[in-house]
Amino acid sequence: NGIFTLGVLAGSWSVGPDSDALLARGFLANGTNATIADGQALRIDFASRTVTAHLTGQVLDSFGVPLTNFMIVVQPVPFPQNGAGSYYPSTDAQGNFDIGVSAGTWNIALESQRTAASNLVSFSIDRVVVDNVNQSNLVFVALRATQQITGWVSDGATGVTNVQVYGGTTINGTNYLSGATDSRTGERFT
Repeated sequence: NGIFTLGVLAGSWSVGPDSDALLARGFLANGTNATIADGQALRIDFASRTVTAHLTGQVLDSFGVPLTNFMIVVQPVPFPQNGAGSYYPSTDAQGNFDIGVSAGTWNIALESQRTAASNLVSFSIDRVVVDNVNQSNLVFVALRATQQITGWVSDGATGVTNVQVYGGTTINGTNYLSGATDSRTGERFT
């Protein structure tokens, strides 16, 4: 019947339904952030909306090679806090995708960890969607990295670990972004 209960500890939480499970049923829903105190009960309701359009196409690298089984990050614009409302479909074995959405503006990019590990720079594309209007034959291109920016995140003398570092640029009207995480002991990142 759609009723849920979560056991949590006092603090700030990002709460939301499993977007992939909803999408498989033809629905979308945004999550939310909540702060809860000891002994408190908090009611949070989620209103789902129906998938009313599809974005279909292929993801390639800059050499025209399909990017197979890559996770795509799909987010409503403006971006919600903590990724609430985002979902993560994947390309298939030929690099094809089928993204179910509803009316509004959606940002589409590749998931940053695998993209960086594959020496790629992800596209970041906003698409305006109208209900009942599918957009097909889309081609999104991730560039092969040809250079590197390296550095060190520190508090002056000591390295700060587990920090994501991002860079972005616009090339020929397309936004591109790159990210890295240094999870080691404050060593330099690439």
